[in-house]
Amino acid sequence: MEEQTFKGPLDVQLRAAFNYISGAVLKEKIFKHDDRAEADRIWNYPYAAVEETLANAVYHRSYVLPIHEAFKAEAEERNSPHPAKTREKSVEKTREKTGEKILRYLAENPAATQNDIVAVIGISVKGVEWNLTTLKENGRLRRVGPDKGGYWEVIGQA
Repeated sequence: MEEQTFKGPLDVQLRAAFNYISGAVLKEKIFKHDDRAEADRIWNYPYAAVEETLANAVYHRSYVLPIHEAFKAEAEERNSPHPAKTREKSVEKTREKTGEKILRYLAENPAATQNDIVAVIGISVKGVEWNLTTLKENGRLRRVGPDKGGYWEVIGQA
């Protein structure tokens, strides 16, 4: 990612900087569902957090350091010839680890609710829903009985 300079009023600079970062760093994945109208939108980085980080870097910056030292957005793998592929592999490994954590937890707690999984694993409700759907689609997990009163069956080794 190349360093950019933004000129104009502060609010215009912030918007231009965020648009630049959004285009270069933020990637969105949309998951559509057959059983409902709403789709899940998942970002590689939390959209609001990146926006707030940029605003905080500007509004609460140190006057000792120049602003370009206080906030730099760079690709994670600067030395990699394919930083986007490296990022995708990293995301995929994280998803695999999260799925395995969920499977281990459900093997020990088959009556657990989605909120229980959120509390124990430490991801969002949408993240739990996405992981459960993926695990079911991959044949690693099955829901037995109704939503209330049913239980999870882990298929294969957790």
